[in-house]
Amino acid sequence: MKVKFVVLASFIALTVGASAQLNWEKRTLEFKPDLGTEHLDARFKFKNVSNSSVTIVEVKPSCGCTTTALSKKTYEPGEEGEISANFHVGEMTGIQEKHIIVKTDAAEDPMTQLTIKADIPKLLEIIPNSVSWNKGAQGASETVYVSPAEGVSIKVLGVDSSDERILPKLKALNGGKKYEVLVSLNNTDEAMKGFVRLDVEYGGEKPKVYKIPVTIQ
Repeated sequence: MKVKFVVLASFIALTVGASAQLNWEKRTLEFKPDLGTEHLDARFKFKNVSNSSVTIVEVKPSCGCTTTALSKKTYEPGEEGEISANFHVGEMTGIQEKHIIVKTDAAEDPMTQLTIKADIPKLLEIIPNSVSWNKGAQGASETVYVSPAEGVSIKVLGVDSSDERILPKLKALNGGKKYEVLVSLNNTDEAMKGFVRLDVEYGGEKPKVYKIPVTIQ
């Protein structure tokens, strides 16, 4: 009986050791980008720690703001690799968390979730951050106030809109330290989803685009 038990135990150990799998250096990467950062580059490194080759069959980001790249799909035992991810910050601020699902043909741990965490500083405070009206509303207009974050100097270069019914007007306050945008509609008869566009310059950097959602519902 002891001999059979030893043989069985050895067989199980060999089977487990041969299970294909990737060992990730880190499954979560955290960032604290500088003000005005447009993109974050994340690199998730891994190693095939099994005795069999492992093929990555799919890499799927959780949203369109994140793109990924992989130099090849199949990795031999002991071989190392990485998945590079580019997170487009855009207008996002505050705590952001983006996920990437990696699927492999590994018998053990065939699906892995990778995470990008970022605490993105605010360049602007926009109050309110969106405006809306009901269909048929009369005298549709709303004032939106735009202020820079503490210690930041900005210049709103101009405003535009995505729909001819939206008529934004920009006015500088306190010598350009603050701005107001009067958002008016010339017609509220039909439902609409649009936006007011702000082109903002700060610290000599490339102008950044902000959008204030405008809806008729």
